[in-house]
Amino acid sequence: MNTTKNFPLSLYLWPLLVTGALLTTIGAAIWTVRIALQNPVQLVESQPYEKGIHYNEVVEQIAEGKTFEAIEEVRYLSLAEDEESSPNKRLQVILRKNLTPLPKEVRLTLMRPNNPQSDRNELVLSPTPKTHLYLSPPITLEKGLWLIEIELLMPDEKTLRYRIRQYLS
Repeated sequence: MNTTKNFPLSLYLWPLLVTGALLTTIGAAIWTVRIALQNPVQLVESQPYEKGIHYNEVVEQIAEGKTFEAIEEVRYLSLAEDEESSPNKRLQVILRKNLTPLPKEVRLTLMRPNNPQSDRNELVLSPTPKTHLYLSPPITLEKGLWLIEIELLMPDEKTLRYRIRQYLS
């Protein structure tokens, strides 16, 4: 006499659930690795150590600039008679009157946080007959927030940096 016992379905269900969970986890891991390999990360720097050293140098130059206090004022001069509507301006950097020695070169970088296409890099300011006054070439500056970085190259090869946030209206 052959008798077979019929077990309830719940006794066969747990091995299927464990196997299914294991296969789902393996499938999700393979899918994640595949996506990661197809989309390279743009945040990884090619030379992180060198860029870190450069960043630290810039931070030190800004700190030296704050202690040296070489810049007295930064002004915007409009080139048109109607100052409100004209986007063409000249930037005027006024250095401290008793500043000695005067910088060999004054560089200007204008950055627009919300519109990187309108950034101006490495404008060299020319000295005027007054030795403590430097003017930029005519530039178009849109209304809004600007981050201005002024770099003073001193005769002793020391660099001083200043960062100013300015809102043009």
